Amino acid sequence: MQRRDGYRCSTPGCPHHLYLQTHHIHYYSHGGKTVPLNLLTLCSACHRSVHEGRLKIEGTPGKLVFSDEQGRNLQQKWRLDMADWLDMWIGWTGGEFDCYRGRLAA
Repeated sequence: MQRRDGYRCSTPGCPHHLYLQTHHIHYYSHGGKTVPLNLLTLCSACHRSVHEGRLKIEGTPGKLVFSDEQGRNLQQKWRLDMADWLDMWIGWTGGEFDCYRGRLAA
């Protein structure tokens, strides 16, 4: 499973590759099975956030949706943050729709 998840935390934008733990998407205590389709690699901080309700994960590996406690999609937020960083890094001064963020939002 860690090989499938690239030996890193599966949360979008999380850079951690140490202190990895196995998480049951459908909780083991609620009848979730210990099979690869129900398991996910998370760092200890993200794993704690899931169990404290600050991070929500739904779906199956390859089709997971990560959201914060307000229901915002973290994958989309991470992509927008990365686009903003790329625009800043290359010193983009062009039009609104020619930048990385504009192309992502279109």
